[in-house]
Amino acid sequence: MMQTLLVDFGNSRIKWALHDGAGQQASSVLIHRQQSLEAVLTQAWASLSPPQRVVIASVADADRKAQLSGWIQQHWSLTPEFIVSPATGQGLTNSYRDPEKLGSDRWAAMVAAYHAAHTAVCVVDCGSAVTIDVVDATGRHQGGMILPGIHTMQAALTAHTALAPVDFSRGPLTLLGTSTQDAIASGITHAISALVQQTLAEQAQTLGTTVICFLTGGDAGIIAPLLPLAYVLEPDLVLQGLAIMAHAT
Repeated sequence: MMQTLLVDFGNSRIKWALHDGAGQQASSVLIHRQQSLEAVLTQAWASLSPPQRVVIASVADADRKAQLSGWIQQHWSLTPEFIVSPATGQGLTNSYRDPEKLGSDRWAAMVAAYHAAHTAVCVVDCGSAVTIDVVDATGRHQGGMILPGIHTMQAALTAHTALAPVDFSRGPLTLLGTSTQDAIASGITHAISALVQQTLAEQAQTLGTTVICFLTGGDAGIIAPLLPLAYVLEPDLVLQGLAIMAHAT
């Protein structure tokens, strides 16, 4: 069977998995921020059997994308396929006036969520940025929001104050912190969770139906416990969308 390497290339992380058309292997994560991308890729991929296709959703800058493309061409003699969000595809309709300007990772995540639920969905991707997108029951993208992610908010705060960095790995916090560090962590995480809740409530009323919440991204596990509602936590949502898109062509 044809092996396709699926790649979700973010600003800090690369998530990837092999797909043979019948199913996806377990995904892996690489951290590439402030590191040599060539060294990171060589360590992770040099021992792989060369795939027949490489399909990528990327929000990384042009230089990083060029480095990724160069590594793939040099080692596997392949030209990678960078996904561009279409006006319509896989049962969805893009709401952007310029469809290709919608992040391909957002589009892929919406494709996966909609195909899994077959009804209205809200996709929340918690990475360096948090993106929130809503698709109605007919597959029409209602639009979305982009805001700084947990660690981006923290970096902005600590860069302009004498406050120390916060450890978000200790689990859910009470709404009101009893230390400065807890107060920062609570403020950042509850701000994101409150926006998710507001979006879901307003869209359920607007669309006249329940909207299923899908959470993905590296920090989804931090936000999930703060949501007093049902959700689907799916770390590989972008890769699942890429698989649907790759095998529809």
